[in-house]
Amino acid sequence: MKYIVLFCCLFYGVESYSQNSENPVNILQEFFADKLPITYADTIHQYDLKYLKEALNKGTLYDSFFLLKQKSDDRQLILTKEEKKYLLEKIDEQQDFIWPNNLFHNSQKNNIQEKNSINKSKNFFQTVFSFSKPILIRNNSIGIFYYAYYCGGECGQGSIEIYRKSGTKWTRWISIIQWIS
Repeated sequence: MKYIVLFCCLFYGVESYSQNSENPVNILQEFFADKLPITYADTIHQYDLKYLKEALNKGTLYDSFFLLKQKSDDRQLILTKEEKKYLLEKIDEQQDFIWPNNLFHNSQKNNIQEKNSINKSKNFFQTVFSFSKPILIRNNSIGIFYYAYYCGGECGQGSIEIYRKSGTKWTRWISIIQWIS
């Protein structure tokens, strides 16, 4: 009898885990698909995580490209208090997160110190991408992440990307430009 109880516990544990095992890296692979190969930072800068937290704390997120026009219900995400709390906790968990090597096909990972002292690098004009770990909400149907790119000391951009899942494919839904240089 105790084996049956143990089996049932294991079965339900595996089943509930598999329902939440959507790999958030799939969103990044979709986002960078047309940009590969890339050079990416091994971690995201603390300032970028701060920008992400500040934006998500507002509660309602609008697509940047629609700000000058009438705000559209289909281009906004209204977060619940629980979702905001969950997102902020997940962002805090990323403070010391380091991306693995070979995250993307034929791409190269750079150490964050190299990005922070890019003027010492022999590849001054090389574009380096930095991004947070995507966070999934609403039964894994919405993914949110911050991404930035730096073109040496010449240019850059940072934005919050919100993807929505349609069937098995992730599509960009809302893009919130945070800064452009």
